[in-house]
Amino acid sequence: MTKVALLGAGGKMGVRLATNLAISDFEVAHVEIGEAGRARLKAELGIDCIDRDAALQGAGVVILAVPDTVIRAVAAQIVPTLA
Repeated sequence: MTKVALLGAGGKMGVRLATNLAISDFEVAHVEIGEAGRARLKAELGIDCIDRDAALQGAGVVILAVPDTVIRAVAAQIVPTLA
């Protein structure tokens, strides 16, 4: 089974993606740094978030559901850690 790391899982786009991925065959690791986003994801979908590094471990797909203004910085941080 393919593991998907969903970064920004508690935002508007992230929750929509998490909702759709919940009914898929993918193993999804949800990452959200904001407390409000984590609470939203928990309240709406019952999903808990995990640490970014743990989510990226073994992920075959990484989705960046983060604001456009931080995509470059987030990508720069995670690319060196990917297989």
